[in-house]
Amino acid sequence: AEWPLRPGGGSRSMGTFSKDRNRFYTNVDVVSNSDSTYQIQLDGKYTVRTPLRNVLTLPSETLANAVALEWDAQRKHIITALMPLSTLCFKATDYPVPREELISHMVEFLETDTVCYRASPRDDEKLHRLE
Repeated sequence: AEWPLRPGGGSRSMGTFSKDRNRFYTNVDVVSNSDSTYQIQLDGKYTVRTPLRNVLTLPSETLANAVALEWDAQRKHIITALMPLSTLCFKATDYPVPREELISHMVEFLETDTVCYRASPRDDEKLHRLE
């Protein structure tokens, strides 16, 4: 199966980087749920939702705090292009991928990833020593 990078196809336009909407909230809070998950609340009454209107529920307090900081950093306008963690969490919530499929897809890149590449002493002795 092909990896669903952009469900429904399409490409980014410069519109992605425009001001999406005016900031309508003053306070950003992280709320703990009884099931050890976390949500972001705006002004204590608006729970952050994804573009598909799913409630954004996060698995760790650290991630929730980082997402909350992105929301709090917005000034006059909410610019989602400046919120990479929020965007990533939105996609993970709206388009979940089974764990096995995700791992399988990531492993495909390990053979060609230069960060994971190790020179063999037979192929490149000098590079092997530097490593």
